[in-house]
Amino acid sequence: MRVRKDGNKMVNYPNEFKCVTSVFDECFEDALLEEKCYTHECSGRRGEKLWIIISHSDMDGVTSAINFAFQAQLRGDNFVVYLERNPQADITWDLVSESYVRYKAGNYYEIEFVICDRMFIPNHDCIINDIKNNFDDRVKFSWYDHHEGNAVSEEGIREIVGNRLKGYCNRTTDDWCGATLTCEAVLDRFVDDSLLYEIFRRKMFTMSNAVNLWDTFLWKKRYEPDSYESLLGQKIGTVDKIIENEKLVYFKMWDALKETTEVGNEDYDLLKAMMPTIDECYLQFKELLINEFNKIKDLGIIVYSSSGKSHKVLLAPIPWKFATGVKELYIKHNPDTDVVICYNLYGASVYTNDNYDIPAYSIANYLGTLFGGNGGGHKAASGFTFKSRGDFTVIGDKNMSKIIQIRDENDLSYITRNRIEFGLKEFYYLMNFIGGKL
Repeated sequence: MRVRKDGNKMVNYPNEFKCVTSVFDECFEDALLEEKCYTHECSGRRGEKLWIIISHSDMDGVTSAINFAFQAQLRGDNFVVYLERNPQADITWDLVSESYVRYKAGNYYEIEFVICDRMFIPNHDCIINDIKNNFDDRVKFSWYDHHEGNAVSEEGIREIVGNRLKGYCNRTTDDWCGATLTCEAVLDRFVDDSLLYEIFRRKMFTMSNAVNLWDTFLWKKRYEPDSYESLLGQKIGTVDKIIENEKLVYFKMWDALKETTEVGNEDYDLLKAMMPTIDECYLQFKELLINEFNKIKDLGIIVYSSSGKSHKVLLAPIPWKFATGVKELYIKHNPDTDVVICYNLYGASVYTNDNYDIPAYSIANYLGTLFGGNGGGHKAASGFTFKSRGDFTVIGDKNMSKIIQIRDENDLSYITRNRIEFGLKEFYYLMNFIGGKL
């Protein structure tokens, strides 16, 4: 233990990274599967505040977490980062409650939970009472999210945490993702400190906006196919697909950020420092993506409504990391496809075309709930999780005919060939038919 010049002891509070999959993991309380403890020295400026940053595990979530971790480092404060693959509200609460138990004994004048790129904690009476009665006055909350399916008003958040709410922003247009929301939030907090404002802006602004190109599909919605922005957006989206896990993505970015802060690199930002890694990941991903696409390119099916209208659907087994890329390739070759569902052992991604009248987040939430899990996300791209697999039961009228037409003889040829009324329940039927393959 170090000692200050005035004789008082100094405590090095660790900044920690934790890679979490579930609160029920065997080592949740001690290490949450993965842990790396280290101390940032900010000579003469070490604060007594603790930031507990809880974010999603994708590229947007990782960048969001780094935005707030970096600002904590610049202030000389302590911080803990949790990245979680399931962005649902009950998991958020698990992380909040467990981490508070772990750190409440620390000598911090304030403990702020920053929840970004994921759902806020549930509006349950037991949780509201727990926060009110068992969390001390040091605890504050902030929430920054951009998913339409997660939208909660500021008043709705205050119903849960009361006057503990310190920061809030929920914007769902394409100009905003978790990274851009948290970048703006940090800049707003630095508005009275021009030095820290400029350091943070210079290092993180371009990276945050580059991530937004990918996360909200601005790369294809706003820019020409051969433009710099279009290619950059596609490249950014491959990093968390090639690097093994979110912990490695986080520290690859954190080490690159550290490089930009070294003497002589004042004008060097995180995006420039990450570009060699981004380019390498993109080249590797393209080759792997083609292989995955070739496996499912003929699996499209046509579903008919009672009126005879056809709905073109791709329902395909795809590893999560290739889901978006495979979808893009499939849509490129089959532009009239209405819905794409890419499933794996743990859940599925749902994509709808821009003109489809049912939002993807509604389909994802519906299917996730039916399978005992949950779902949500964006209007045209969402996801859901399975809680149990292999024992699904078709719901609804037992006498309802369930007939669909197969376009090709392929791996889905065992699906019953009947006509069905097309709608959300029929997605459940489709998933039910392939249940044995999950």
